[in-house]
Amino acid sequence: MYKKQSLKRVITVMVLFFTCLPFLFFGTYYNLTFSNTLNKNAENFLTTSMEIMKRDIERNFQFTNDTSMNFLADKILREYLKEYARSNNPYTRNQLRYEIERRLQSSLNFNSLWREKLINGIFIFVDRENYFSILRDIPTDDIVETNKELFGESENFDKQFTFSPPRNDLNTIYFIRAINDLEQFKPIGKIILSIDCRKLNEIDETFIQYNNIKTFTFSDDSTVYFHSDSLDIGKTIDEKIYANRNENNIFELKINDEVHYMRIAKINDYNLYTAIGIPKKEVMRDLMKTQRNYYITISIILLLSLILGTIISSNIIKPVSMITKASRRISDGNYKNKLPEFNYRELNQLSTVFNQMIEKLDFSINQVYKKQLLLQEAELKMLQSQINPHFLFNVLDTISWEAVMNGQNKIQEMLNSLAQLIRSNIDFSNREIITISEELNYINYYVHLQQTRFEDKLSITINIKDNEIEKLYIPKLSIQPFIDNAIVHGIEPKDSMGHIQVALYEKANNMICEITDDGVGFDTSVNNKSKNKTKHNHIGIINVKKRINLLYGEPYGIDIISEPDKGTKVVITLPIVKDGDEICLR
Repeated sequence: MYKKQSLKRVITVMVLFFTCLPFLFFGTYYNLTFSNTLNKNAENFLTTSMEIMKRDIERNFQFTNDTSMNFLADKILREYLKEYARSNNPYTRNQLRYEIERRLQSSLNFNSLWREKLINGIFIFVDRENYFSILRDIPTDDIVETNKELFGESENFDKQFTFSPPRNDLNTIYFIRAINDLEQFKPIGKIILSIDCRKLNEIDETFIQYNNIKTFTFSDDSTVYFHSDSLDIGKTIDEKIYANRNENNIFELKINDEVHYMRIAKINDYNLYTAIGIPKKEVMRDLMKTQRNYYITISIILLLSLILGTIISSNIIKPVSMITKASRRISDGNYKNKLPEFNYRELNQLSTVFNQMIEKLDFSINQVYKKQLLLQEAELKMLQSQINPHFLFNVLDTISWEAVMNGQNKIQEMLNSLAQLIRSNIDFSNREIITISEELNYINYYVHLQQTRFEDKLSITINIKDNEIEKLYIPKLSIQPFIDNAIVHGIEPKDSMGHIQVALYEKANNMICEITDDGVGFDTSVNNKSKNKTKHNHIGIINVKKRINLLYGEPYGIDIISEPDKGTKVVITLPIVKDGDEICLR
């Protein structure tokens, strides 16, 4: 079955929706616009940074080449080298070594690359075992061996100069140039300059806008000369980067499972490429911060909208709830509660119409209810008037038979009991309910007369668990008819002695009366509507049932349990009515 929605929930959701909808549109537009702006800024940064890096690297390479050319142009230095190569005198060679290295140091002192620490050392080799060196730091065996290896490798080069990637020192690349005799055009040695590649690829920190920027330089044969991650220096560049080395535009590339914006440029005349990459998440970092603030703002707006929606829906639903509660009270029989006046005209009109409806309904029900009471009272009077003649006929008949058969010994007692019964009938005639004590006195008079009639064939026991029960009120003559029925239809047809037991007790806020006899019983499943006019019939029981139903309604009544030859049990269930309690007709 389709479950109907709550109006309060619908109103709250609508307030949330229409409050947050503009912010959602604005947030989406802002994110797209801001994202495009950040991408544009990243492109500008990469383009500008690449221009600066390429310019600085080309300038530094040119300065390095110029430095080597300055050494080659030094005529005195070349003469020293040629003389060192021709001489076999150790003393002469030592003197020449001193002069050569002093001249090299003197030249470096005025060199800008040396002062800026771009060049960290210089080696001039005549052959593998004869060399001259000027180093910024103390020379080590590794440095010497590295330069000797470079010299050996360069002997087969046919170029005037070349660059060599880092070896043991990952932060140093090497510039190698041949030194020739300008007169004979024969090589007289090699000059090797050690270049600090950290300075070569250095970016001005004041210009950096992003974290974790990657910069690297690689050769045309894919060897990494410099990398911001030193572990990659000397290795082969990633094939995806190498494949895009001639790409002139900015592109996206995944490096170590992280997307980067990349820009690559070729360094002219040196067969080298330099590249710069920015992690995409760094570019979008400000967007993420903005999104986080946006989400926080949206959450606050949602919370405020929820509170506002709840308040609005409550103000709208409150009159509806009041009308619902008032309707429920009307269904319970309360017609005195009315709706108040509301601040809104439409609701106030509804309240006025509803109150008018209650007034008319109350008037109509009261009129019908009072008429029903009059009808019930008239019917009760009619039913009660049927009891007295019926009983008196039986008693007079009994007394008559007693007088004829037994003489006059018991007539006085019987007449006395009969007088009490008549007196009680007169006393009860104007009363709807009597106390249990009065009912029991009436029963005692009645049983006395019946015991006189049946002699020793009839006995009766009355059990009351609490003396306070005798003070409770019940409909008049509501127990006696069942005792009469037990005697006439249960005990009288029986050949042996019969016994009747009456028990009175309280249970579950009700007053219970049980009348049990060991008479002949009957089959309760047989619906015998025929009546034997010569015998006593069930008119008294029918009258009691109607009276209880008229006075108290359906929850109360009579249950009869009986089986042939096993007796009969009658259970009367009545409300507990004390002195001063008002009888509520149902």
